[in-house]
Amino acid sequence: MHRAVTAKYIMTNSAIGYSFWTILFAMLQSVLLVVATRKVDEGSVYFDPTTPRNLTAEVDKTIFLQCRVYNIGDKHVSWIRKRDLAILSIGNVTYTSDERFKLIHEAGSADWTMQLKYTREGDAGMYECQVSTHPKHTLLISLDVLVAAVEIKAPTFIEQGESLRLECNVTANPRPPVYVYWYHNNTIIKKNEKERRTQVTYKRTTYSTISILIVENARRTDSGTYTCKPDSALGSTAKVMVINGKFYLFCTAGKRPEAIRNTSPTNTASAASLLLDARNATFLLLLLGLVLRSRLSPLVLLVH
Repeated sequence: MHRAVTAKYIMTNSAIGYSFWTILFAMLQSVLLVVATRKVDEGSVYFDPTTPRNLTAEVDKTIFLQCRVYNIGDKHVSWIRKRDLAILSIGNVTYTSDERFKLIHEAGSADWTMQLKYTREGDAGMYECQVSTHPKHTLLISLDVLVAAVEIKAPTFIEQGESLRLECNVTANPRPPVYVYWYHNNTIIKKNEKERRTQVTYKRTTYSTISILIVENARRTDSGTYTCKPDSALGSTAKVMVINGKFYLFCTAGKRPEAIRNTSPTNTASAASLLLDARNATFLLLLLGLVLRSRLSPLVLLVH
Protein backbone atom coordinates (compact mmCIF):
# COMPACT_ATOMS: atom_id res chain seq x y z
CA MET A 1 0.00 0.00 0.00
CA HIS A 2 2.84 2.32 0.79
CA ARG A 3 4.33 1.64 -2.62
CA ALA A 4 1.01 2.42 -4.36
CA VAL A 5 0.71 5.74 -2.60
CA THR A 6 4.27 6.60 -3.49
CA ALA A 7 3.72 5.75 -7.17
CA LYS A 8 0.57 7.82 -7.23
CA TYR A 9 2.42 10.77 -5.68
CA ILE A 10 5.22 10.52 -8.24
CA MET A 11 2.74 10.39 -11.13
CA THR A 12 0.88 13.41 -9.79
CA ASN A 13 4.07 15.44 -9.45
CA SER A 14 5.16 14.43 -12.94
CA ALA A 15 1.85 15.62 -14.39
CA ILE A 16 2.12 18.91 -12.55
CA GLY A 17 5.72 19.33 -13.71
CA TYR A 18 4.78 18.57 -17.30
CA SER A 19 1.95 21.13 -17.26
CA PHE A 20 4.26 23.76 -15.77
CA TRP A 21 6.91 23.32 -18.43
CA THR A 22 4.27 23.26 -21.17
CA ILE A 23 2.76 26.53 -19.99
CA LEU A 24 6.20 28.13 -19.58
CA PHE A 25 7.23 27.07 -23.10
CA ALA A 26 4.00 28.44 -24.57
CA MET A 27 4.52 31.75 -22.77
CA LEU A 28 8.08 31.95 -24.03
CA GLN A 29 6.89 31.35 -27.59
CA SER A 30 4.34 34.15 -27.24
CA VAL A 31 6.98 36.58 -25.96
CA LEU A 32 9.35 35.68 -28.79
CA LEU A 33 6.56 36.11 -31.32
CA VAL A 34 5.67 39.58 -29.96
CA VAL A 35 9.33 40.65 -30.03
CA ALA A 36 9.78 39.34 -33.56
CA THR A 37 6.61 41.06 -34.74
CA ARG A 38 7.69 44.34 -33.16
CA LYS A 39 11.06 44.12 -34.88
CA VAL A 40 9.34 43.53 -38.19
CA ASP A 41 7.07 46.52 -37.60
CA GLU A 42 9.98 48.72 -36.56
CA GLY A 43 11.96 47.72 -39.61
CA SER A 44 9.15 48.15 -42.20
CA VAL A 45 8.65 51.31 -44.27
CA TYR A 46 5.61 53.38 -43.41
CA PHE A 47 4.34 56.93 -44.02
CA ASP A 48 3.16 59.37 -41.41
CA PRO A 49 -0.63 58.88 -41.34
CA THR A 50 -1.17 62.56 -40.42
CA THR A 51 0.32 63.82 -43.71
CA PRO A 52 -2.14 66.11 -45.57
CA ARG A 53 -3.16 64.37 -48.79
CA ASN A 54 -5.51 66.98 -50.28
CA LEU A 55 -3.92 70.39 -50.85
CA THR A 56 -5.18 73.63 -52.39
CA ALA A 57 -2.75 76.15 -53.83
CA GLU A 58 -3.35 79.68 -55.01
CA VAL A 59 -2.10 80.88 -58.38
CA ASP A 60 1.39 82.38 -58.30
CA LYS A 61 1.98 81.25 -54.71
CA THR A 62 4.24 78.62 -53.08
CA ILE A 63 2.98 75.22 -51.93
CA PHE A 64 4.76 72.43 -50.03
CA LEU A 65 3.99 68.76 -50.74
CA GLN A 66 4.90 66.87 -47.58
CA CYS A 67 6.15 63.31 -47.42
CA ARG A 68 7.27 61.94 -44.04
CA VAL A 69 8.41 58.33 -44.27
CA TYR A 70 10.16 56.10 -41.71
CA ASN A 71 12.53 53.11 -41.82
CA ILE A 72 13.64 53.52 -45.43
CA GLY A 73 17.13 52.19 -44.66
CA ASP A 74 19.26 52.39 -47.80
CA LYS A 75 16.26 52.87 -50.08
CA HIS A 76 15.60 56.03 -52.12
CA VAL A 77 12.65 58.42 -51.93
CA SER A 78 11.37 59.90 -55.19
CA TRP A 79 8.66 62.35 -56.24
CA ILE A 80 6.63 61.61 -59.39
CA ARG A 81 4.05 63.78 -61.15
CA LYS A 82 1.34 61.32 -62.11
CA ARG A 83 -0.26 63.03 -65.13
CA ASP A 84 2.89 62.71 -67.26
CA LEU A 85 5.01 60.43 -65.03
CA ALA A 86 7.64 63.16 -64.80
CA ILE A 87 10.36 62.43 -62.23
CA LEU A 88 10.70 65.47 -59.98
CA SER A 89 13.36 64.17 -57.59
CA ILE A 90 15.43 61.08 -56.81
CA GLY A 91 16.98 60.83 -53.39
CA ASN A 92 18.50 64.19 -52.44
CA VAL A 93 18.60 65.43 -56.04
CA THR A 94 15.94 67.56 -57.72
CA TYR A 95 15.71 65.84 -61.08
CA THR A 96 13.29 68.00 -63.08
CA SER A 97 14.47 70.95 -65.17
CA ASP A 98 11.50 73.02 -63.97
CA GLU A 99 13.20 75.36 -61.51
CA ARG A 100 9.93 75.96 -59.67
CA PHE A 101 10.35 72.54 -58.02
CA LYS A 102 12.86 72.01 -55.23
CA LEU A 103 13.34 69.06 -52.87
CA ILE A 104 13.81 69.96 -49.21
CA HIS A 105 15.49 67.30 -47.06
CA GLU A 106 17.97 67.29 -44.20
CA ALA A 107 20.28 64.35 -43.51
CA GLY A 108 18.76 61.97 -40.99
CA SER A 109 15.32 63.52 -41.32
CA ALA A 110 12.20 61.57 -42.24
CA ASP A 111 10.82 64.55 -44.20
CA TRP A 112 11.10 64.65 -47.99
CA THR A 113 9.21 67.83 -48.90
CA MET A 114 8.68 69.02 -52.46
CA GLN A 115 8.46 72.80 -52.79
CA LEU A 116 6.58 74.26 -55.74
CA LYS A 117 6.85 78.00 -56.43
CA TYR A 118 4.69 80.23 -58.64
CA THR A 119 1.90 77.71 -58.98
CA ARG A 120 -0.05 77.53 -62.23
CA GLU A 121 -3.40 76.12 -63.18
CA GLY A 122 -1.65 73.27 -65.01
CA ASP A 123 0.09 72.15 -61.79
CA ALA A 124 -3.14 70.66 -60.48
CA GLY A 125 -3.27 66.88 -60.25
CA MET A 126 -1.82 63.90 -58.39
CA TYR A 127 1.74 63.69 -57.07
CA GLU A 128 3.35 60.52 -55.76
CA CYS A 129 6.01 60.12 -53.09
CA GLN A 130 7.48 56.63 -53.44
CA VAL A 131 10.13 54.51 -51.77
CA SER A 132 12.24 52.13 -53.88
CA THR A 133 11.21 48.98 -52.01
CA HIS A 134 9.86 45.83 -53.65
CA PRO A 135 6.95 46.14 -53.86
CA LYS A 136 7.24 49.93 -53.74
CA HIS A 137 5.63 52.02 -51.02
CA THR A 138 3.71 55.06 -52.30
CA LEU A 139 1.91 58.09 -50.92
CA LEU A 140 -0.45 60.03 -53.21
CA ILE A 141 -0.98 63.77 -52.78
CA SER A 142 -3.81 65.58 -54.59
CA LEU A 143 -3.18 69.23 -55.52
CA ASP A 144 -5.91 71.68 -56.55
CA VAL A 145 -4.98 75.12 -57.91
CA LEU A 146 -7.35 77.93 -57.10
CA VAL A 147 -8.35 79.72 -60.31
CA ALA A 148 -10.03 83.11 -60.03
CA ALA A 149 -11.66 85.45 -62.53
CA VAL A 150 -11.28 89.16 -61.80
CA GLU A 151 -13.51 91.85 -63.31
CA ILE A 152 -13.25 95.54 -62.49
CA LYS A 153 -15.96 98.11 -63.21
CA ALA A 154 -15.04 101.79 -63.25
CA PRO A 155 -16.05 104.98 -65.06
CA THR A 156 -13.74 106.24 -67.77
CA PHE A 157 -14.40 109.91 -66.93
CA ILE A 158 -15.63 111.61 -63.77
CA GLU A 159 -15.99 115.28 -62.88
CA GLN A 160 -14.16 116.88 -60.03
CA GLY A 161 -16.05 116.82 -56.75
CA GLU A 162 -18.04 113.72 -57.59
CA SER A 163 -17.64 110.35 -55.85
CA LEU A 164 -15.47 107.85 -57.70
CA ARG A 165 -16.80 104.30 -57.36
CA LEU A 166 -14.90 101.21 -58.55
CA GLU A 167 -16.12 97.65 -58.17
CA CYS A 168 -13.95 94.53 -58.28
CA ASN A 169 -15.76 91.21 -58.67
CA VAL A 170 -13.65 88.11 -58.00
CA THR A 171 -15.11 84.65 -58.60
CA ALA A 172 -13.06 81.61 -57.63
CA ASN A 173 -13.34 77.86 -57.21
CA PRO A 174 -13.19 76.13 -54.77
CA ARG A 175 -13.28 79.28 -52.60
CA PRO A 176 -13.20 83.05 -53.14
CA PRO A 177 -10.32 85.22 -51.89
CA VAL A 178 -10.35 86.66 -48.40
CA TYR A 179 -8.75 89.99 -49.24
CA VAL A 180 -8.71 92.28 -52.28
CA TYR A 181 -6.05 94.98 -52.47
CA TRP A 182 -6.50 98.24 -54.36
CA TYR A 183 -3.68 100.17 -56.04
CA HIS A 184 -3.56 103.65 -57.57
CA ASN A 185 -0.71 104.08 -60.04
CA ASN A 186 1.03 101.02 -58.49
CA THR A 187 0.74 102.46 -54.96
CA ILE A 188 -1.41 100.48 -52.54
CA ILE A 189 -4.49 102.26 -51.25
CA LYS A 190 -5.06 102.03 -47.53
CA LYS A 191 -8.16 102.90 -45.62
CA ASN A 192 -8.44 106.44 -44.29
CA GLU A 193 -5.91 107.70 -46.80
CA LYS A 194 -6.38 110.83 -48.89
CA GLU A 195 -7.79 112.79 -45.96
CA ARG A 196 -10.24 109.99 -45.15
CA ARG A 197 -11.85 110.22 -48.59
CA THR A 198 -11.30 106.51 -49.31
CA GLN A 199 -13.67 103.72 -48.30
CA VAL A 200 -13.42 99.99 -49.05
CA THR A 201 -16.36 97.65 -48.47
CA TYR A 202 -16.92 93.95 -49.20
CA LYS A 203 -19.76 91.72 -50.33
CA ARG A 204 -19.15 87.97 -50.13
CA THR A 205 -20.97 84.93 -51.46
CA THR A 206 -20.06 81.26 -51.67
CA TYR A 207 -17.93 81.62 -54.79
CA SER A 208 -17.32 85.36 -55.13
CA THR A 209 -15.94 88.38 -53.34
CA ILE A 210 -16.94 91.90 -54.38
CA SER A 211 -14.73 94.75 -53.21
CA ILE A 212 -16.00 98.31 -53.66
CA LEU A 213 -13.64 101.28 -53.59
CA ILE A 214 -15.17 104.74 -53.13
CA VAL A 215 -13.16 107.97 -53.31
CA GLU A 216 -15.17 110.95 -52.14
CA ASN A 217 -14.77 114.42 -53.67
CA ALA A 218 -12.64 113.26 -56.61
CA ARG A 219 -9.71 115.47 -57.62
CA ARG A 220 -7.50 115.70 -60.67
CA THR A 221 -4.78 113.88 -58.72
CA ASP A 222 -7.12 110.90 -58.41
CA SER A 223 -6.78 110.28 -62.15
CA GLY A 224 -4.69 107.33 -63.27
CA THR A 225 -4.65 103.54 -63.28
CA TYR A 226 -6.55 101.62 -60.61
CA THR A 227 -5.79 97.94 -59.95
CA CYS A 228 -7.66 95.44 -57.80
CA LYS A 229 -5.48 92.49 -56.77
CA PRO A 230 -6.97 89.53 -54.87
CA ASP A 231 -4.72 87.65 -52.49
CA SER A 232 -5.16 84.50 -54.59
CA ALA A 233 -5.18 85.64 -58.21
CA LEU A 234 -3.79 88.09 -60.71
CA GLY A 235 -5.22 91.58 -60.71
CA SER A 236 -7.29 93.65 -63.13
CA THR A 237 -6.84 97.33 -64.02
CA ALA A 238 -8.93 100.29 -65.17
CA LYS A 239 -8.00 103.85 -66.16
CA VAL A 240 -9.97 106.77 -64.78
CA MET A 241 -9.70 110.47 -65.68
CA VAL A 242 -10.99 113.17 -63.34
CA ILE A 243 -11.72 116.24 -65.44
CA ASN A 244 -12.87 119.81 -65.09
CA GLY A 245 -16.39 120.34 -66.42
CA LYS A 246 -15.56 123.24 -68.80
CA PHE A 247 -12.48 121.50 -70.23
CA TYR A 248 -14.54 118.37 -70.62
CA LEU A 249 -17.27 120.16 -72.59
CA PHE A 250 -14.67 121.73 -74.88
CA CYS A 251 -13.00 118.42 -75.66
CA THR A 252 -16.28 116.61 -76.34
CA ALA A 253 -17.50 119.20 -78.79
CA GLY A 254 -20.51 120.29 -76.76
CA LYS A 255 -21.80 116.86 -75.81
CA ARG A 256 -23.34 116.52 -72.38
CA PRO A 257 -20.96 115.01 -69.79
CA GLU A 258 -23.54 112.37 -68.86
CA ALA A 259 -23.66 111.17 -72.45
CA ILE A 260 -19.92 110.57 -72.60
CA ARG A 261 -19.47 109.39 -69.05
CA ASN A 262 -22.01 106.59 -69.48
CA THR A 263 -20.72 105.41 -72.83
CA SER A 264 -18.77 102.23 -73.33
CA PRO A 265 -14.99 102.27 -73.87
CA THR A 266 -15.59 101.79 -77.60
CA ASN A 267 -17.73 104.91 -77.82
CA THR A 268 -15.23 106.83 -75.71
CA ALA A 269 -12.44 105.81 -78.05
CA SER A 270 -14.56 106.94 -81.00
CA ALA A 271 -15.08 110.35 -79.40
CA ALA A 272 -11.36 110.69 -78.86
CA SER A 273 -10.75 109.67 -82.47
CA LEU A 274 -13.16 112.32 -83.72
CA LEU A 275 -11.45 114.92 -81.61
CA LEU A 276 -8.09 113.94 -83.07
CA ASP A 277 -9.48 114.09 -86.62
CA ALA A 278 -10.86 117.57 -85.98
CA ARG A 279 -7.50 118.78 -84.75
CA ASN A 280 -5.77 117.25 -87.78
CA ALA A 281 -8.26 118.90 -90.13
CA THR A 282 -7.66 122.28 -88.50
CA PHE A 283 -3.92 121.86 -88.87
CA LEU A 284 -4.27 120.91 -92.55
CA LEU A 285 -6.44 123.94 -93.26
CA LEU A 286 -3.90 126.26 -91.68
CA LEU A 287 -1.12 124.62 -93.66
CA LEU A 288 -3.08 124.93 -96.90
CA GLY A 289 -3.72 128.60 -96.16
CA LEU A 290 0.00 129.26 -95.74
CA VAL A 291 0.80 127.47 -98.99
CA LEU A 292 -1.81 129.38 -100.95
CA ARG A 293 -0.65 132.66 -99.45
CA SER A 294 2.96 131.98 -100.43
CA ARG A 295 1.93 131.15 -104.00
CA LEU A 296 -0.39 134.14 -104.41
CA SER A 297 2.08 136.68 -103.07
CA PRO A 298 3.99 137.12 -106.47
CA LEU A 299 0.69 137.60 -108.32
CA VAL A 300 -0.34 140.27 -105.88
CA LEU A 301 2.96 142.09 -106.46
CA LEU A 302 2.53 141.93 -110.26
CA VAL A 303 -0.94 143.37 -110.08
CA HIS A 304 0.29 146.30 -108.01
